Amino acid sequence: MKKTNMLLLAAAIVFLTICQISDLHAQSISRRLIVQTLEEELRNQEQLQGEIAALVKEIRTSEEAQRKLFVHMAMKLDKADVLTATAEAIDAALETTLHNIANADAPGFKRTRVHIEDGKIVATPRVWDQGSFLATGNPLDLIIDGGGFFQILQPNGDIAYTRNGCMHLNREGYIVTLEGNMLNPPIVIPQDQVSIIVGFDGTVSIRQEGRPQPVGRIELAGFKDLSGLKALGRNLFIATPASGQPVMAHPGENGAGTILAGYLENSNVKILEEIIQLRKLQSWKNGIQQALTTLQER
Repeated sequence: MKKTNMLLLAAAIVFLTICQISDLHAQSISRRLIVQTLEEELRNQEQLQGEIAALVKEIRTSEEAQRKLFVHMAMKLDKADVLTATAEAIDAALETTLHNIANADAPGFKRTRVHIEDGKIVATPRVWDQGSFLATGNPLDLIIDGGGFFQILQPNGDIAYTRNGCMHLNREGYIVTLEGNMLNPPIVIPQDQVSIIVGFDGTVSIRQEGRPQPVGRIELAGFKDLSGLKALGRNLFIATPASGQPVMAHPGENGAGTILAGYLENSNVKILEEIIQLRKLQSWKNGIQQALTTLQER
C-alpha cells in the first residue's frame, strides 16, 4: 500500500509539472502516458502478489505429484515413445522461454508461447500485446502507438516488418535501423539540418532556418492475420499467404497507429512469468526423465 501511495504521489507531481510547462497537445499525450503507466503499475501491484504466491506454491507442491504421475504413466505404457515425444516438446518450450528471457530488453519484441497437448506441440502463438513506453529523448526513437509495422528494406531487396523503432541516420543521411537497413519508403535527412521532428502522422520534418520543412512521411504496414507472419530473427517478420499481403497506411489513418517520437516500445516479456514457466517446464522434464528411467529398469 505504501508503494502504491508513493506511486500515486509521484504521478501526480509529474502530471502537474507537465501541465505547467507543456503546450496543450503535448499535455494530452503526456497525460495518456502517465495514466497508462500508472494503471499498469497498479495492476501489477494488485495482481502480482497473489499470483506469485499461488504460482510458487503450485511449483513447490506439484513436483512430487508430477513425478508420481509420470512414473505411473511409465508403468502403464509398454514403450517410451509417448514420454520421449513429450520430453522433446518440453525441450522446445524451454528453448522458447529462454528466447523470451534473452529478448526481454529488445525494443518492440513480442513473446511467444508453446502449447503442448498429448505430448505434442500444437501451437506456438506470438503474443502481440503492446509493450510499455520508454522515454529516450532521441528524435529517431519511434513508437507505433497502436497497430502496424515499420517497413525495413533488407540487403536482398525484400521488405521485412518490425515493431522496433530504434532508428538513426547513416552516412548518406538515410533513416536506418541499428543494423543499417533503410526504413521504407526511404527518407533522407539533409546534412545541414539543425533538428529532426517526427509528427504523430509520420511526417518527418527538419529545421534548418525558420519553420520546419517536411522531407518525407513514414508509411506503416498492417496484416489481416498477425499469427501468419514468419519470424526472421532480429525482431523482423515477413508476410506469408497466411498473414496476407501488407495493407499500407499512413500513421493515424485506416486503423494504423500513430507515431510517438522520443520513445521506444519495450518488449512485452514479463520476466517473472517467464522464470516461473521455466521452473515448471524443468520440473516436468525431470519427472519424465524419472519415468523413462523406471521403464528401463522394469
